[in-house]
Amino acid sequence: MKSVFLSYSHEDLDAAKRLEAALSSQGVDVWRDEGDLRAGDLWPKRLGEAIEGREGVVLLWSRSAEQSDFVTLEWTTALALGRPVLSCFLDKTKLPASLRSRHGISLQKDFDGGAARLAADLLGIEPPEPKAPRKEKVFAELERESEPSVQRALEMLRPLLDGSEEIHIHVDDGGGWSRRIIALALVAIALTAGWALWPEPPDDRLSLRVLRKPPESGVPASGAKTFLFEADQERDTNSFGAATFSLPAGLGPGDRVTIGVLLDDYVLYQPMNGKIALPAREAFDVELRPKGSPDFLSDASLSGLVSAALEESRALPPGAPAGQTPFANYVERWSLERGVDAQAVQTKLRQLSATPQDIAPPAPAEVNASPGPIQWLQGIFDGNSGTLELASESPDVKQQALAAAGRGDFAEAARLFESIKAWTEAGDAWKNAGELGKAQAAYDKALAAIDPKQRPYAFADLQNRRGEALQAQGDAEGAMASFGAALSVSQAPEIQRNFAGAVTAVAKEAPPEDKARLLDEASRSYDQAAKKYERFGREAERAETEVAKAAALSTRSQLVAPSEAPQLLDAAIDAQRSAAVNPLLPTADRAVVLERLSDDLLNRSRLTTGVESRRLVEEADSARRQLHVLRQRPSQ
Repeated sequence: MKSVFLSYSHEDLDAAKRLEAALSSQGVDVWRDEGDLRAGDLWPKRLGEAIEGREGVVLLWSRSAEQSDFVTLEWTTALALGRPVLSCFLDKTKLPASLRSRHGISLQKDFDGGAARLAADLLGIEPPEPKAPRKEKVFAELERESEPSVQRALEMLRPLLDGSEEIHIHVDDGGGWSRRIIALALVAIALTAGWALWPEPPDDRLSLRVLRKPPESGVPASGAKTFLFEADQERDTNSFGAATFSLPAGLGPGDRVTIGVLLDDYVLYQPMNGKIALPAREAFDVELRPKGSPDFLSDASLSGLVSAALEESRALPPGAPAGQTPFANYVERWSLERGVDAQAVQTKLRQLSATPQDIAPPAPAEVNASPGPIQWLQGIFDGNSGTLELASESPDVKQQALAAAGRGDFAEAARLFESIKAWTEAGDAWKNAGELGKAQAAYDKALAAIDPKQRPYAFADLQNRRGEALQAQGDAEGAMASFGAALSVSQAPEIQRNFAGAVTAVAKEAPPEDKARLLDEASRSYDQAAKKYERFGREAERAETEVAKAAALSTRSQLVAPSEAPQLLDAAIDAQRSAAVNPLLPTADRAVVLERLSDDLLNRSRLTTGVESRRLVEEADSARRQLHVLRQRPSQ
């Protein structure tokens, strides 16, 4: 987009001239009215022609712009003509509701930097195709010589509104230009056919703005596929790199959602791990980096890696030493996804002395007086508004809780401040330190404080965490019940995979008549999770889930009649073949796959004869050789 109409209040003339100069220096052709446009009877039509002759509108927004009827008519005419509107903020004045779904750039603290970013955005956006029918309607309204009636404008507007809600607009009885402009603005908005008007933007929306970096200012990532996992929604970004999701009922302030972005040769960089805390009323900037970017080896990025490892590697295998997590395995997968060398990541982490246990919040029962617990609880108190309920507590509660944390009594700190987040954080701290029983108790406290009808997704997340703590203690049945409760609310693939794992563990100890049914249930859940991972472009998780599904199918094949076993083994073998060549599967997981693949191929060869049997044996031998080579490689 190389030509724009600059809309501004003449109170902001100096800023408009400065912005015009900055954009022009970057090759953007700026059309700025210097007063002549608004003179004469035909100025509305001339305004429309000026805007229509440009590829977009840059709106210099401020308190004076908000109060300017001329500025109102300019941006509404732009919307009516289908021209993009990019807002630049001179102060903290809120945009009209019709513009809030669009993205803006602040010029308040760094005018030159914001102007440079705007220029980069403009030059990276393809101009929209003109819409002739809309253009004709807008011009027909703008060139009417008789003063438009506000009532007539409202009559045009009302059918486009949702329901029968009445709109009341005050117009000075004196008429004149103000009355004329407001009426024209209403007509222009009416012709946009679909933009919300005065209501505040709802809390059930999440808007993203996806940027490719470098350059530092970022380039809108148009055509990227974005996902909101909790809502099971996907959206393609528009030419501004923007995408908007509808939040399902039950997601609100204090909840976290997970977003994903797919764009060839790029990987999500910010927000770390794709987590966004609600509410997010303003558009949330999402940053992408090219695969292999050195930015992934920055301290901030590696801190995000460790945070994700703590969150995604909570479930400890039964019998594992307390506090142990499959960190090296996770680092390898993380590195493969981002196209960086896993050994370089491990080296940098050692330099930073960053292991999950070092960075994890200390277990409440084990903490001595130190800055660590103070900072940990301070983070809880300084969390998102709506998550914490300090308003109902006395001012002394915070200091008492901090003092309790300082002496290592986190249970007392959480008791003094009984919020869902406090107990959840305490549970995470205990779990990462291997105090699994205490972690479960903390999650139970959090669950007791939550209304699953009001906050179903927070309920599902807590049940999932509780299930992981139970599974790590070897209580597979309790874990299965918790994961099942989470699944009753959320069909997130992580929960489906955890549920399938718990069901598989229960099946190992179940009588034969129940074992087959449980393994079938586990296979279905694994399959559902794998399909969602594939849809969301999360290939590493999909491969790991396929491996687990193959193991369940393989075990299931041993419980059926010989005539039914081949079909189950074939499904397991196909999944393992695919996983064995997946470049995102960590080395340790690939070794497990090759070993199981070899065993299943041999079992399958015994159920057939002749050439096919020999072929399966040869493939099993090949898998064993690959496994041997893999095990000879130096450890990551």
